[in-house]
Amino acid sequence: MAGAGKKTFTAGEVLTASDVNGYLMEQSVMVFGGTAARSSAIPTPSEGMVSYVADVDNLQLYNGSAWQPASGLQLVKTQTIGTGVSSVTVTGAFSAAYDAYKVIISGGVASTNNVLNMQFPSNTTAYYWSAKNVSWAGVTTDYTGNNTGSFGRVGYGTADNIQCTFELVNPFLTKNTIFTGTYIAPIAGGDGAYTTGALLNTNSISSFTINTGAGTLTGGTIAVYGYSK
Repeated sequence: MAGAGKKTFTAGEVLTASDVNGYLMEQSVMVFGGTAARSSAIPTPSEGMVSYVADVDNLQLYNGSAWQPASGLQLVKTQTIGTGVSSVTVTGAFSAAYDAYKVIISGGVASTNNVLNMQFPSNTTAYYWSAKNVSWAGVTTDYTGNNTGSFGRVGYGTADNIQCTFELVNPFLTKNTIFTGTYIAPIAGGDGAYTTGALLNTNSISSFTINTGAGTLTGGTIAVYGYSK
């Protein structure tokens, strides 16, 4: 049944089973280890129920037909970059739960100033992209990738930090994956870039790899967020 709303209980009042079910159980934030445990405990959820799913750190609302994230942007997973690595792969990043994602890399350091690239491990061709770089001095340079092996110029690493922000649409769906991203090279003579592109095949993708253009990366965190449908 749906929640009974709000009730002000008085001292000495008998707390009935229907009170517990209607005012407390139906309207509490219920915590479950995963969606399977939730389905077992609540085989027939009611519209408006709220639950917290611990294995994905996700607050979800039942809308009458399905459980949906309670807010627009949900943390899917985080992964720490290792020590002295030239690439790092994030597995289980994309699923049927979301159609669009935001990826942010922050912290950590690079062994040398270098541009970062991004690839889906199961796809080594069909990346089409372009980037417009503008230096601090106002010099504009255009870069393009025509059927290359990865998306180029998606981030930048220095001895001070690793910086990378991009969004993906349709990675898990059997559709072309759309990429948009920005980066800043925070060094003297550095630049900023806006990169767009598409992976022109319809493979379903669940993971991605960040590669260095030169040198290695140490530390820092990769955070993957999903946009609620």
